Amino acid sequence: MRKGAARAKFFVMLAIAAALVGLLGLAPLLLPGDVNATDLGQSLLAPGSAGHALGTDTLGRDVLLRTLAGGSESVTLALAVVVIVVALGVAVGLAAGLLGGAVDAVLSKVITAFQAFPAFVLAVAIAGVLGQGLANMIIAIAAVYWTQFARLVRGIAIAFRESECVAAARVSGAPRRALLGKYLLPEAAGPVAVLAAVSMSDIVLTMAGLSFIGLGPARPTNEWGAMMAEAQPTFQYAIWCMLVPMAALFVVVVVFNLLGDSLRDALDVRSQNLVRTKERGKKMGKMRRACTVMASVMALAAALSLAGCGSAPAGPEEALPGEGAPAKELRAGSTTYFFAESMDPASDWDSWYLSYYGIVENLFRVSDDLTAEPWLAESADVAEDGLTWTIEVREGVTFSNGRPVDAEAVKAAWERTYAKNSRASETLAIASLAAEGQTLTVTTAAPVPGFENILCDPLLCVYYVGEGVDYASDTPATGPYKKVEFVAEDHIVMEPNTTYWDGTPKLDRVVLSNFTDDNTLTMAMQTGEIDAVAMPSASALATLAGDDYQVFTRTTSRADFIRMNMTHPLIQNDAVRTAVAFCIDRDSYASVICQGSSVPSWGVYSATLPFGGTQGLAVTVDAFSVEAAARVLDAAGIVDADGDGVRELGGVPVELDLYTCSKYERFVHLADDLQSKLGQAGIRLNIVPTDYFLEDAETFAKDDPDMTLDSYAMAPTGNAAYFANMSFATGASNNFGKYSNAQVDALIEQLNATYDEAERDALATEIAQQVLDDLPYVFFANTQACVVARAGVSGLDASPSEYYFVTVDADVV
Repeated sequence: MRKGAARAKFFVMLAIAAALVGLLGLAPLLLPGDVNATDLGQSLLAPGSAGHALGTDTLGRDVLLRTLAGGSESVTLALAVVVIVVALGVAVGLAAGLLGGAVDAVLSKVITAFQAFPAFVLAVAIAGVLGQGLANMIIAIAAVYWTQFARLVRGIAIAFRESECVAAARVSGAPRRALLGKYLLPEAAGPVAVLAAVSMSDIVLTMAGLSFIGLGPARPTNEWGAMMAEAQPTFQYAIWCMLVPMAALFVVVVVFNLLGDSLRDALDVRSQNLVRTKERGKKMGKMRRACTVMASVMALAAALSLAGCGSAPAGPEEALPGEGAPAKELRAGSTTYFFAESMDPASDWDSWYLSYYGIVENLFRVSDDLTAEPWLAESADVAEDGLTWTIEVREGVTFSNGRPVDAEAVKAAWERTYAKNSRASETLAIASLAAEGQTLTVTTAAPVPGFENILCDPLLCVYYVGEGVDYASDTPATGPYKKVEFVAEDHIVMEPNTTYWDGTPKLDRVVLSNFTDDNTLTMAMQTGEIDAVAMPSASALATLAGDDYQVFTRTTSRADFIRMNMTHPLIQNDAVRTAVAFCIDRDSYASVICQGSSVPSWGVYSATLPFGGTQGLAVTVDAFSVEAAARVLDAAGIVDADGDGVRELGGVPVELDLYTCSKYERFVHLADDLQSKLGQAGIRLNIVPTDYFLEDAETFAKDDPDMTLDSYAMAPTGNAAYFANMSFATGASNNFGKYSNAQVDALIEQLNATYDEAERDALATEIAQQVLDDLPYVFFANTQACVVARAGVSGLDASPSEYYFVTVDADVV
């Protein structure tokens, strides 16, 4: 290409790039209002809708406006990173090239060490160690890209140092500083400028990649990678949410790559690290342009792939040892339901998972109307003292290892569970156990109303205790299926328990897999990799609803809620907690975020329970209202004195951290919406995403959050005292936020000693009223149990208790 044509092409590309940067740079000044302000009433409007040329996202935010804001964020950050890496790389390259010797040897090895890894992989590793955040992302990217400039400038400096003209100038007495300024820096400027222009596109792509996997700026952010990650769940039915930022990323990458190519041609750069001849420069230019387009297309394809396919669990594909393909196999998946950490029923909450799996059973089980009915027991009778219970264990039941189940076996299982799990004594306070034949005598420390309901809790399941049992990997029990293969938090493979007492299992093999994200789970269902989904997310349910699947739902006692950390000064303020409660849009959460799979809650307990709902309660927060939240804060003297948009309490900005597990899609969306609403009320909310659940005291104390989003079955056995004993009582095992109220403690004690159902319901209502007044928890929705299955699957159902998934009736055709 002739020099004049090359320069003309460069100026054209420079004008295009400048216009693009100018548009994106000025976007924050041109955009109307807060582009992150949520409006759930405008959720997922299609492109062309009134006022939204390119549609809206799940939370009702305008996709075009967010993309423009994200472009400003991405390009500004990329320019800042380029300045950093150029300055660092040039400084190191000059030092290595000019000083030589040991300095060059050490710096060269450092450069080589950094370049030994793929750039994006190294950036992910560094950002993963540093953690999420804008500053950490910049550090991670700068740590990767400075080496390119250092190597380039080092080579130019070495050539400069060894050139004859420099030697002659030195002999003639020319100072080194003058030589650097007159010869070396101008020689390096062209190649560095070319590399900087090309690096812009690489850095923008790297930022998008880090944000996509959750290692970018904290929420709220409009960075394009983060926008694409947010759009994953709705990709199949709201594709515009992902395609718009993806197209913007494509344009920026192409423009800056072509700018770098045109700049190289215009400057006719001939360094040993770029091009040696003009002809080679032409060929490399063409090759780079081809590679640019290919890389961008690959980026789009990768984003699409990640959006829809994720990383599936490593479930086994081979047949059982010594057998052909199973005649009947059920494969089911979930993101939350099949997450056992071990096969030990006494460990943490693993008994619940083992109950889902159909491995463990209890003396009593919960019927569909949330009443208790005999299971491994035939009956349970209480003596006149109200403390002594006689339980007749069913005859003819054996564990999966063939050992008989008698009263002594039940006693051994419970004694081991009580020794290992602190929740056991809260669930049922036992003074003594005695076993003789099939008769188990249980003496409680105090009268226990609802004794049979309590026996339904999976924690009190019956399993084999004996020598040689590795409970973490395999525990013999009485259910219709037993473990063949188990990988913690990943998958379990089961085969029929041939000694099962209550019928013949119909399946030859069951594979239950834990999926890392809802998109992977949805795609697995659509491609036939699995036959059923347990507790699908709202987006998964919305995606599968239009296909020919069976959908089973049951209303449960599960509540979604915010747990307050009552040890924190800001949280201890009543007005702050009340403002948080007012800013939760419960109706839209249930209908939009949860796609109708939840119902709004203004009380404590689910309205399906006789002591639930809001009837008879004085409810202070009975509507969503940011204005009401602001009035409560104003009345408490919590105002924005310095005009920065954030209120102060005692001179301290009201800034709260909300921890939410990213596995709960509905909580991720709620957190974003709550952040927007609280911001309007003058409270800054920082969202801290985690990939784990804060479901034990140790983890909660370690993270020490202000608030957490959580979900619990509050009366899975129908027992009104269950959740109160576990979470409301002072010092209770799941009272992580350290809530304490002497009146509530007294009511719980009274509830634990009351047999009359009407009186128990009244006491539960009193407890609910006190909790509503104190707001140590903000309950905002009750969820439904849901199972989606392909045609031909039978015997699976959504249980109101949520305890049972795989049963002896499960079958496939």
